[in-house]
Amino acid sequence: MKWERFSKEAPSWQEAESKDKLELEQIRMFQRLIEPMMDSLVAQVKPDVESGRWGVVLGDDRGARLPALAMREILANAARDNNAKTPDTFFVAAGVSRQGAEYENNLKQRIAALKELIGNERVLLVTDHIDSGKTIQRLSDLLQENEIQFDVVSLSRKITKGDHPTEEDVVDVDPLLPPGSKFFVGKDKSDDGMIFWIRMQEYFMEDYKKRDDVGLNVSGNSAIASRDTEADSAFLATARELNKEMADRLYEKHFKNGTNN
Repeated sequence: MKWERFSKEAPSWQEAESKDKLELEQIRMFQRLIEPMMDSLVAQVKPDVESGRWGVVLGDDRGARLPALAMREILANAARDNNAKTPDTFFVAAGVSRQGAEYENNLKQRIAALKELIGNERVLLVTDHIDSGKTIQRLSDLLQENEIQFDVVSLSRKITKGDHPTEEDVVDVDPLLPPGSKFFVGKDKSDDGMIFWIRMQEYFMEDYKKRDDVGLNVSGNSAIASRDTEADSAFLATARELNKEMADRLYEKHFKNGTNN
């Protein structure tokens, strides 16, 4: 993919208009890329959605923001059609171990607070990509420490780092999860799900603030996603609407038309 760069200086109106068009086209492209993966996931989780297995959606921030909201929309549609409770949605930034003790402590506090909010509801943890498995391991350990039952869905799974990874290199997720937990992957042996994480990196997009697709922000050592007051409201609304349209299409396909094709 060719990533465009724009000056950090105040743009002219022509540059701003060009940037807006590029952003919207990129969002549409990302949706076209992830829809087949989401399609596969929805087909897999359909029986559990219909049985009401999950009462909470937990998004792995930042890359899984839109996938988590799409999955939440699927569950919300099912809840509406069955006169059930709409699932709550939360986001947590698991980060990486090198972020230090303060970050780890905030993450532990966030998961402990989550337990107070959700009670005994079962959680559907949504992530964009599983590489080494370290993030899932960290979240799995903390969720288990707080006696939170959960399952995991990931858009894709593939080891991309290390010594000459091959197409067959994927981490075995099942040993990272407690007994009874389920794991679903949209596209195995692929890193396509990383697209959202990549696009949020400042070194790919210098004005990355405007690429905040769901209006949430994690800064400093906080593990808590809060409202991003700097996010562009028009871009945010478009990104969310395109995401909702995708989720509604998949719900119609798998739940209304009775097909997994």
